[in-house]
Amino acid sequence: MREEELTGIIAARAQLGRKDAEAVLYVLKEIIAEELQRGGSVRLPGLGIFYVTERTERTVRLPADGREIRIAPSKTVRWKPDESLKETINRSENRAI
Repeated sequence: MREEELTGIIAARAQLGRKDAEAVLYVLKEIIAEELQRGGSVRLPGLGIFYVTERTERTVRLPADGREIRIAPSKTVRWKPDESLKETINRSENRAI
């Protein structure tokens, strides 16, 4: 699903105009990014938790020529899904056990 599709669904289900739905999504992304930048985490009940982890400096070998290069330390965003979300996507009436 692309962002345009998501904003359309948000607009329809929340009975908002498309511009208002876009604004809600934009503000949500801003808030999450700001909190993660401060080193915090964001928990969205029923969806999961966004958090930051740090990657240490590491050396990797390039498969093409075997050269080793160093990759600088960096931060990355992780997401852990909520248990209720896992249950929802694994639930199926047609599922044979």
